[in-house]
Amino acid sequence: MRSSPHGLLPDGAELLAIAAIWKTQRRELTASFGGASMEPSIRSGQPLRLLCGAGFDVGDVIAFVIEDQLGVHRVVAKYDGWILTRGDAKTLPDPPLCDLSRVVARIAEVPPHRETMRGWLAKQLLLANCKGKAEVVERRRQLLQRVAALLS
Repeated sequence: MRSSPHGLLPDGAELLAIAAIWKTQRRELTASFGGASMEPSIRSGQPLRLLCGAGFDVGDVIAFVIEDQLGVHRVVAKYDGWILTRGDAKTLPDPPLCDLSRVVARIAEVPPHRETMRGWLAKQLLLANCKGKAEVVERRRQLLQRVAALLS
């Protein structure tokens, strides 16, 4: 436990232990989080319904343990054994989350935030076009255009 202005808070290991119990029980709970990284989809302090242990896909918003706190971000990529998340208000994704046991819950009823994703894809296309190696750039451009078309 660590202290805060609101009393004692669990550390990362304790959060993971609590999350494991909640996921096993498939618990549903309502909580709110501070911060602006998910605006305008989620406002700071907005009540959210967490579906602990629920599956998730690209585009879903999840709660996950990051260091000594819970983070709430959107899944932007999902691969075998790891995911990328990103706050809707952010340009770049978070570092890859390689330990999926850190995912606590899927957040219910968060609307998709396509404009931010399109903006992110546009920036990735711009970066890809600046890196050289025409063949790699072309494959990345085509892939990102397909993903952008799926989001339209």
